[in-house]
Amino acid sequence: MGDWFKYPHRSLDESGFHWYGSFIFFEYIEQHMGGTNSIRKIVEASTKSNSREKDGSHLAIEEALKTIGYSFQQALNGMSVANQIMSSTGTEEFSYEEAQDYPVNGPTILETINFQIGNQDTVKSTRLSRFGSQYVRIVSQKPVSVNLYNKSGIFSDLQLNAILKKNDNSYRVISGPSINIDPENLQSIHLSIVSQDTTGGNWDYFLTVEDGEPGTDITVPVEFILNDPYPNPFNGVVKFSIYKLNNSPVNIDIINLNGRRIIRLHSGDLSPGNHTFTWNGIDDSRNKVASGVYYIKASGKLTEEWKPITYLK
Repeated sequence: MGDWFKYPHRSLDESGFHWYGSFIFFEYIEQHMGGTNSIRKIVEASTKSNSREKDGSHLAIEEALKTIGYSFQQALNGMSVANQIMSSTGTEEFSYEEAQDYPVNGPTILETINFQIGNQDTVKSTRLSRFGSQYVRIVSQKPVSVNLYNKSGIFSDLQLNAILKKNDNSYRVISGPSINIDPENLQSIHLSIVSQDTTGGNWDYFLTVEDGEPGTDITVPVEFILNDPYPNPFNGVVKFSIYKLNNSPVNIDIINLNGRRIIRLHSGDLSPGNHTFTWNGIDDSRNKVASGVYYIKASGKLTEEWKPITYLK
């Protein structure tokens, strides 16, 4: 595991100690994409793939996840983001289960950019391997515009994820080739660059950071607004609303401190307008959960928002 977090740019399936992130990839799938049933489906799919002529592991994972509404690319990008949010020092709320025993403090940061107004900073990489990730930290007091470019390959082979920690300890994750980030009300800004596909077979890229505009994600279509839950703390039912700007799919989940999904409240399209949801402290098995801090997680095609809630019995 230490090798995986030290060298996140290496291929997910590189042989040796790095193979599939020392199983952290499957840990992410198990905790966020269907539990042990998903792992069983992957194993079953792998027994049917022809691995004598080519590596069929990615196809097996893709085929298994498709049956429950996910994809290999979603898992890969999700793990890349989770390894920064859930494994970084001081963000135990998003840690993997038993993370206190992991010999890591988060993935290696490729470069830290201390942005100054009027400058254009550039990060260049020729070391990102297939199905790998690299991380960049941005320190800025003013809005920045971040743009990702594939130097010689197909752009869809890469994905840029902005991981934004807010002052209230909630997170927002935005994905897209060009992202505007306003640091107001943010504690930290991290980026993950993921080589998510193999169409072009080249993942050399450069990243530019320059003056941006007030307001985060101005270059990314706003999918929804997740409003603050109330009452919070609560001991019966918590209510919250999500305002949709257009008709598009969204997942709404309750997540515990270990990052495990407790229950899915909604999955599918929501029409434009305001939609109210409630949660009464029940998990997927209709059992009452323990008192403590949980998170409301809303996920669209390009963005995620997390809101902390405290449940009191």
